[in-house]
Amino acid sequence: AIVPLDIEDNERTLLLQGEARARLTHELVTKLVQATADHAPLLVVIEDAHWLDSASWRLLRDLQTTVQRVGLLIATRPMAEPVPEMYGPISGEVNTQVHRLQGLNQDDAAQLASQCLGVISIPEQVAALIAGRADGNALYIEKLAQVLRDNGCLLIRDGVCTLAVPVEELSRLPLPATVEGLIVSRVDRLDQRQQLALKVASVIDRLFALDVLQGVYPAQEERAQVPALMPPLVQADLLRPEEIGGRNGYIFKHVLTQEAVYGLMLFAQRRALHRAVAEYYEARGAGADFAVLAHHWQNAEDWPKALRCVEQAGDQALKRWASREAITFFSRAQDIERQHHVIGNDPLRLARWEWSIGEASFRLGRIDAAQQSGRKALRLAGRPVPTTPLGATVGFLGQVAIRLWRKWLPKLAGTAPLH
Repeated sequence: AIVPLDIEDNERTLLLQGEARARLTHELVTKLVQATADHAPLLVVIEDAHWLDSASWRLLRDLQTTVQRVGLLIATRPMAEPVPEMYGPISGEVNTQVHRLQGLNQDDAAQLASQCLGVISIPEQVAALIAGRADGNALYIEKLAQVLRDNGCLLIRDGVCTLAVPVEELSRLPLPATVEGLIVSRVDRLDQRQQLALKVASVIDRLFALDVLQGVYPAQEERAQVPALMPPLVQADLLRPEEIGGRNGYIFKHVLTQEAVYGLMLFAQRRALHRAVAEYYEARGAGADFAVLAHHWQNAEDWPKALRCVEQAGDQALKRWASREAITFFSRAQDIERQHHVIGNDPLRLARWEWSIGEASFRLGRIDAAQQSGRKALRLAGRPVPTTPLGATVGFLGQVAIRLWRKWLPKLAGTAPLH
């Protein structure tokens, strides 16, 4: 779905599945963009392109090749392996500029730290310390500036930042060496209820709705006070408000913030909270996003429910033509079954997973992989493909005999063939 609106399918759209639905969705989006570009040249900016899935990359390629008077500006971190297949063709077109994010130099680091602290500038010695420790990492720069302020090393008054400790002490400060360490040091300054709310939120997702956080907050008697815990977390620059489909919500300022908070909990705590989140979603009919449910059931180690959701997430990915993701989900289903033996002796279900991997591989142009998966699926289903010329000939003649039998038997019996 391009726009998160709860619109029911009509008689025409209900029949559209798989490739047809994906193709028409892409056509709709490209026509809407073209209609806008017809009025004036249009620049489409894609931020955080390193998070895009394969279906989104394919849509960008459609915009690039079919829409007139449109340019693409793509901002991305250096691409991790495996690099999306569409990335090379897209980045090579003349109407596209790819902005690869790099580390900040000392002047930029000082400016970012000043903005973060709400001051015009910071002392030169502090700028040198931050730039030397951060190595161009923007998030580290922000968090280090905040830690220096929280520790009393910086004094801010009327928009002016000054040193509150002797210069020679700066180099001897016991500052965390990683972004995660800086985040944890800030979280430790929160009161217990705020810390608990932040930890629960880290389990839900980077972007979470306030009502979900209230619904799974472990201390039931304190759930009514959860909304009051959010403003201090925003002021601490750990969260920011973010609306989710008309509902109040929040987002972690950075994914590393979420991961650092998540890592503060014991494994048993995380497992119990993942189960609570999955049960909350299922109890309220929010089971349509099977990828999210699969994530929570896997981390709750409820393998039957995790396998069911992973399988359904794979089906969803196939329907929206996200082939790479479909392979990931069905491969994960195979891994769960190998490790935990959930379904037992059900070769047809195993065959369906392998067949789906083959179908997704075929869509990606991986013909050899598709053939291998297809052969394996047929073998699992008890219908192996013949591997010798004699076997292939016998199999072919057998299929011809079956076709003739089905065609002529109704006539011999005096009935018309079924269509």
